[in-house]
Amino acid sequence: MSIREALESLFTGECTVYGFEDVVEDGITRQEERVIYEGKCRLSYNLKYGRIREGIQTSTFDKAEQRISLFLTKDCIIPAGSRVIVRQNGIETEYRTSGCAAVYTNHQEIALKNADQYS
Repeated sequence: MSIREALESLFTGECTVYGFEDVVEDGITRQEERVIYEGKCRLSYNLKYGRIREGIQTSTFDKAEQRISLFLTKDCIIPAGSRVIVRQNGIETEYRTSGCAAVYTNHQEIALKNADQYS
């Protein structure tokens, strides 16, 4: 088994990634959201200091900090700002990408933020 196959055997989730593409109609260019990737993936949660972080009370609102990473094959291009729906462990959650993918030899890792944080 190759390293890539071993990594992909850990992909227990499924994701759909939506991005924007230019569409030209009657000489007018507009952007339309389309599926740019569907396939297996894995979510990982950063456990800073060995535990999930608690919410933080600020003067204006409660803030919960969590670092979420999406692991995918390196074969797809996921632009920053894409909308990502992940189904893993019986839960479906919507995310937004917060930055560019870190592409490695056998996979890529993308930082995500919960879509609720953009409301």
